[in-house]
Amino acid sequence: ELFLLNFVVDYLLLLAAGRLCGEVLRRGWLALGAAVGAAYAAAVFLPGMGFLLHPLCRGAAAVLALLAGCGGSRRLLRVGLVFCAVSAAFGGGIFALQLLGGGGLALRNGVLYSALDLRFILLSGAGCYALLTLVLGRTARHTAARRELAPVLLTLEGRRVALTALVD
Repeated sequence: ELFLLNFVVDYLLLLAAGRLCGEVLRRGWLALGAAVGAAYAAAVFLPGMGFLLHPLCRGAAAVLALLAGCGGSRRLLRVGLVFCAVSAAFGGGIFALQLLGGGGLALRNGVLYSALDLRFILLSGAGCYALLTLVLGRTARHTAARRELAPVLLTLEGRRVALTALVD
């Protein structure tokens, strides 16, 4: 259950970060990145793996999951920062749901986990994904009606190309 839960959550986080950054997403690579993150989460609970709880190991696991899921991106730093922001927002959303639902958090092997039902967490994750994508996607969208986009005609050595430019 721990691997499955983290796989689904990591997949949704990578998917949300990629979509918010306008990346071309490849589901297989996202699944590989999610599997890396889920394997790390499960490995933390294995005997003798306490060193994985070190912040550098946690950061390295996040970077590996991001590289596996979105490594082909030309804007990997941007996707990484959005991934961190979406992860923090998702964590805060789950924490709020646990507080509202009366469920508590427990600490085991230095990792917070919940006694909440797996279906509840997965549905919450899907809901948080949908909400974050909707809210953040709308705020990042540019429109011609708000005079943020303008048609541009570029000419170089007799060649012309028509583009849409973002007004800065």
